[in-house]
Amino acid sequence: MIKSAVFFLSLLVGVTASAQFRDGGWQDLNDSEVVKAMKEQVGYLSSAALEGRKAGSEGERAAAEYVSEVLSSYGVDVISGDGGEVFGIRQENGDTLESRNVIGFIPGYDPEMRDKYIVIGARLDNLGTSTVTVDGESRQKIFYGANGNASGLTLLMQLARKLSTNSVLLKRSVLLVAFGPRWTCRRARGISSTAPSPTWRTSTPWSISTCSARLRTASTPTPPPMSTSTASSPACRALSSQCSRGLWQSSP
Repeated sequence: MIKSAVFFLSLLVGVTASAQFRDGGWQDLNDSEVVKAMKEQVGYLSSAALEGRKAGSEGERAAAEYVSEVLSSYGVDVISGDGGEVFGIRQENGDTLESRNVIGFIPGYDPEMRDKYIVIGARLDNLGTSTVTVDGESRQKIFYGANGNASGLTLLMQLARKLSTNSVLLKRSVLLVAFGPRWTCRRARGISSTAPSPTWRTSTPWSISTCSARLRTASTPTPPPMSTSTASSPACRALSSQCSRGLWQSSP
């Protein structure tokens, strides 16, 4: 499990480093194909057209369709359908909120280990919209969610590309999941019914959030560029923290 975590983190560092540098200099940042793809992906996921991707909204559905299309274009088998795996959450008022998970699958090659899954996830939804009063007039405010969590979704998709390209190295299988909604643990409910194998087991779960490239300032001399978390083991959690610190130290 530790070896799989190290492999994942090495790809994580590789994606972020390739997004930051090219030919040893950050001046060529905008020439990187990875950066161009990430900018396009973050731009769409945080656009006004998606209206903040609130759980259960048309914006969330459109985001799910977009993530599905990108994962498919990277050679990942999307097992949740074009619009994501739909599930319902009963609200306090008795209504049912309909949300969705997008699930990509990369099979491992080892017959003895491919039913042990590495799950890499990032939340799909954001806060949506809110009505605010400005100079006595009601106006709609959109919580675009570029940093939370279009950035994490973009990194998830770039990891999917790397993992798909290097799938011959994967003993374990990998599930890449765009979760919705953000505020409930039930967002993982749809995975069990969609898993490729009835005997599947999760060996290493990872969650990616707020992959930003914030600059050092006097007030924030060392803000982390991203957040990763895992509940799998203390050793993996330590690797996750070390990865985040290392990525910040390498940023321009």
